[in-house]
Amino acid sequence: MAKRSRTSDAYPWPKKEGERIHIGRKWRDCPEIVLGKPEVVNRRIKETWDAYDSLFYNQWLSVKMQPTRIADRDALAGLGIYDEVTRLLERSGLGRITTTHHDLYPDLVCQFFATLRVFFPTDAEHTGGNGTLTFLIEGVRYRLSIKDICDIYGFPSERDNVIIPPAFSKMKGFWRLFGAGEFSGNKVSHTDIRHPILRYIIRLLSNTVLYRNEPGKVRHEELLALYYLISEDITWQSYGDLLRDLNWGAVLADRLLEQKNTPFTLTVGTSFRAGSLITPIMRFCGIDLERYSSIRTPCSMDSRHMVSATWIGGDQQWLIRDDSRKQFQVRLPLPELTDIRVGTNALYFLPEGRRAVISRRTTRRVSASRRGSSSASAAAGSSSSARRLAPPPQVDMDPVQRWIVTSIQTLWDAFADLSRCGCVRPRSPTPPSARSPTPPPASSPVLDDDYAEIDAYHAD
Repeated sequence: MAKRSRTSDAYPWPKKEGERIHIGRKWRDCPEIVLGKPEVVNRRIKETWDAYDSLFYNQWLSVKMQPTRIADRDALAGLGIYDEVTRLLERSGLGRITTTHHDLYPDLVCQFFATLRVFFPTDAEHTGGNGTLTFLIEGVRYRLSIKDICDIYGFPSERDNVIIPPAFSKMKGFWRLFGAGEFSGNKVSHTDIRHPILRYIIRLLSNTVLYRNEPGKVRHEELLALYYLISEDITWQSYGDLLRDLNWGAVLADRLLEQKNTPFTLTVGTSFRAGSLITPIMRFCGIDLERYSSIRTPCSMDSRHMVSATWIGGDQQWLIRDDSRKQFQVRLPLPELTDIRVGTNALYFLPEGRRAVISRRTTRRVSASRRGSSSASAAAGSSSSARRLAPPPQVDMDPVQRWIVTSIQTLWDAFADLSRCGCVRPRSPTPPSARSPTPPPASSPVLDDDYAEIDAYHAD
């Protein structure tokens, strides 16, 4: 399985973990351009570590990593959907990869993705039976067949289909069974899926076998995979032959390969969470994991995560939207409504007992509607006494500190009101023309609901 070769001039091993590799070769272009060239991407697979591997490895060292987020048993049980989610995952062969925590080994992740290649025989059809995944760890070349990957993760290995189709003609009709609004490319989000089982599963897929660095939007392949998982349980017109022989091992290999350029594409401040997925591969190859530092803290889609993702409210009620984007809350568990085996109508999930909620956005930027809520007249009519500093108390230190904080907040509120009403504007380095008054600043655009976070819920 592994072939050892240490004859390359670029061979850097052994070396200190996490240490950058010195590269003697110089390039005119930046690493992103060098590593993206076809002659580099498609270069012949050698048994030795080369300068391009070192360049990729050094870029990967800058990536922030966190463990893969998997299913949380307690959260599923609290929602009353544990049995159904488990049944669907196990039936499809995805139970192990979506529910098992693995320690994260950052340096091994850097080596793996820096050298990862997936290939098929040039003169044969691409099937689950003839694909190969290969990588280098400490300069040793490892090769795994797609069947090996299936065995490692518990996927059915007899399937041949290696590609998820990009779309199917009835995709929008399928979305209307459970989604809010119209399905349009990658514009709908996971929160638009009302049914708790379907929403939870599709996020699990995007965290694992269909990994995305920034999950949240519903992709075509996620929707198709979701249909594949539930097609046997619904009465909607069948299109199951689209994914009848899907080989999850080949799908995972392809998705891991897509992450190779992560150092150049990952949004600043975002963590890479696919590293834990490769730990079973390291164990299968007999790599001594104890020699490497690790992150062992489990990470799951627990209740706290679902509150942060605005899936459930602060009072632990499931949040949904109707086609008009109005928000409702539903108290779970409701086994009679969440069981998808009762028929297609159950997927729609707009229970009669739902209660409308009033949402208050907290975003990275202040929305236009919020900025315009304070008019100039309101600011001008504010009582001066409301902005007067509180008198300093003649008592111990704690109240004095509290007075300082209160006074600063009062001053800040006054400045904010003046700024919103246009009484004060930033000083420009170039004075405006006397004949053309400075136009008022444009309002910030309203952010999409996908970036809005609900932090207060009140029943109508």
